[in-house]
Amino acid sequence: MKQGTAINRIVMLLFLGAILLYLGGSAWRSFRDPYPTTQAYAYSVDDTVETTGWLVRTEQVITGSGGVVRLLPAEGEKVAAGAAAALLYADQESVDRSDRLEELRNEEKQLEQALDTAGAQGDS
Repeated sequence: MKQGTAINRIVMLLFLGAILLYLGGSAWRSFRDPYPTTQAYAYSVDDTVETTGWLVRTEQVITGSGGVVRLLPAEGEKVAAGAAAALLYADQESVDRSDRLEELRNEEKQLEQALDTAGAQGDS
């Protein structure tokens, strides 16, 4: 029998046992915690450029047979492409009816909010 053969086998078995324990522990941890987490940092980046120059825009004149035009956006407000920028009414009476309708809708919203608030307080 060769010298050291038994010691080599014992050392190799110890290494094999350590490797199997490590792999078993890793598998156990992966089954116990399927959603590993990590610390993350949130940040935002703004990229702006300042320029000077002239702004040139193309406008189209709206012609019609008269009437009242109401502009929807406020002065300097941006309007999305394809969105309505103005309403054309046949006469001032139509404008007044539209204003009254808008007032009634706002009043309806206020009354619904008041009823919701009163109902929520009554439930408590």
